[in-house]
Amino acid sequence: MATIDRVTFEPESWDPPGPIRVVAMLSDGGEVEVFRYYSDELRFSPDDLVGRSHLESRARCSLRASSTVATLKRRASIAIA
Repeated sequence: MATIDRVTFEPESWDPPGPIRVVAMLSDGGEVEVFRYYSDELRFSPDDLVGRSHLESRARCSLRASSTVATLKRRASIAIA
């Protein structure tokens, strides 16, 4: 399976907080959109993705998003209590 050699982060719009499109250049010469995210919710760097397959990178994004949601829910329940 091809791995990610290089990543670019492309804003969907210049009006934040629009989604950021993550595009990967693969070791087999291909190019693929890995995922989109909102920079006010999540943060990624090339180091998070380079060397992984695009499927591993998508899973990493999902895991980070799930973790962020769980943290926000915990904070909200503490604030309400």
